[in-house]
Amino acid sequence: MTTAAPDNLARHLVDRSASGVVCDPTVAAIAAAVRQALAAEAEPGGRPAEQQAWLAEHGWDAAADQVAQVLGI
Repeated sequence: MTTAAPDNLARHLVDRSASGVVCDPTVAAIAAAVRQALAAEAEPGGRPAEQQAWLAEHGWDAAADQVAQVLGI
């Protein structure tokens, strides 16, 4: 989940996810999107494995590994 704020480039990644939610950058829209995401996670089956794998490629751990590789640490 992310917002459609003009400078938010993450929205392009989230748009590509089957379960991604991009909402307006308002308090009401963010609250509704969080409720929607929590409800989806609570459903039987949760996220399919292929979605989990795709999201892991773009998670914090993957980003940190890429930065460490670029910096040579």
